[in-house]
Amino acid sequence: FNEAGQPTWMARYSLAVLLERTFYSYYVGGAKYSETHTGFSGGNRTSVERNWHENGQLQRLQHTFNGLSNGLYQEFDAQGRPVSEFTYVMNSAHGPFRTWFPDTTQLRSEGAYLDDQLDGLHTEYHANGKVKSRITYAQGIEDGQATTYDEAGRLRSNRTYVDGKLRRNEDWWYDESGTLRSHNVRTRSNGDLGRGDVAETELQEQWDAEGRLARYEESEFGRLHGETREYQEGILLSRCQYANGLLDGRYEQFYWEDGSPFNGNPVSDRLFKEGKRDGLSLIYDHETGNLRERTHYRRDLRHGRSELFHADGTPQSSGDYIDGKKNGLHSSWDGNGDPARLATYVDDVLHGPWSDYYEGVLRETGEYADGQKTGTWRFYNQLSELVSREDYKAGFRDGHYETYFSDGNPATTDLSTRGSYARGLQDGEWETFAGQGSDHYRTSRSQWRLGVEIGPRRSYSSTTGPSTMRPLVTELVEGT
Repeated sequence: FNEAGQPTWMARYSLAVLLERTFYSYYVGGAKYSETHTGFSGGNRTSVERNWHENGQLQRLQHTFNGLSNGLYQEFDAQGRPVSEFTYVMNSAHGPFRTWFPDTTQLRSEGAYLDDQLDGLHTEYHANGKVKSRITYAQGIEDGQATTYDEAGRLRSNRTYVDGKLRRNEDWWYDESGTLRSHNVRTRSNGDLGRGDVAETELQEQWDAEGRLARYEESEFGRLHGETREYQEGILLSRCQYANGLLDGRYEQFYWEDGSPFNGNPVSDRLFKEGKRDGLSLIYDHETGNLRERTHYRRDLRHGRSELFHADGTPQSSGDYIDGKKNGLHSSWDGNGDPARLATYVDDVLHGPWSDYYEGVLRETGEYADGQKTGTWRFYNQLSELVSREDYKAGFRDGHYETYFSDGNPATTDLSTRGSYARGLQDGEWETFAGQGSDHYRTSRSQWRLGVEIGPRRSYSSTTGPSTMRPLVTELVEGT
């Protein structure tokens, strides 16, 4: 006993053999602090240890065997509320356990140990009682499902482990208002995502502050792979397919204005292969929804028929391409549907018939050879009257050259000038004329050689008509 008459230890013997013994200790004020009861049998010690708070509430209960924790272990706060509860086998945590939040009866965690290692389902809680996480362990290693939740009970992550290696990771993120803003799923059949290994597959979703989907994308090994979509205020802006980080498949872009698509029509609808346009490509007018371009591509080059359209949907141009080069007849039309130009190409070089129009009226026509004008070209005015007829060779005027007067009647072709060229230079006899119809007559005649006038220039006049034309003056050209 102590001076206050309280027992400090007690023992029981049988034939001088100690069978059990109890030790006591006290607070300064006299309240019991601890009690350790030990039983002896076969050379082993089995003990039960208790501690109390100064107010008399049990603080700790522990079972030991030969000095090692063995059995139930419990802790309590000064109000008698549980703090923790474990089960031990020879000083190793082995069996179920529970812990509580301080100053409350709210459970904080629960699960089980096997040889001092977490084993089986381990659950943690938020202070408000909602589940915080559920993780499955196998001998201390995460193995199986692992989920986490926020205080509102919303799922925040869902992971799958195999022998401690993270193989699937799914996350959700909410902003302060509780709006879901992102969702991410990453997977890997081998390796460990938790150690920074690149995900084999990944899915990402994002939402705006109003909770409307803003982006969706799929990827593999850190590169876009699969479908990708973008939105604005919940309205689809684009939708495309990727393979190994490159556009591959259909790529659609949609018009957006004031929060709504125009008739749901896309702005463009194109096909890609390995990051390059390949196949049919369609472009639409964002105001009318009418088709503006229809073109076939191969390896990012125009290949096949290419057609352009005016905003009202009427044809603007049409022609064929081979590996990005114009080939064959290419036609164009103005906004009224009248022809504007007809041109023939070979490997992106003008070669063949050419016609140019203005407001549907033919203005010039001829042929090209290897990108240069060749043969006879005819030029017309807006009244469809022939203005000139010119011969070309290798891009130069070469041969006959004639110009005509305009009298408002396309059926008449009274000469204004007649001559010839050689390699783009005046060459040979040149004549000028005046008058029209029965009053048409020559006014001058001159000789040229490769751009230089030679010989005398003769001028003519007529007072009664062509039958009485006579020389008026002969001029000597300087240097002849």
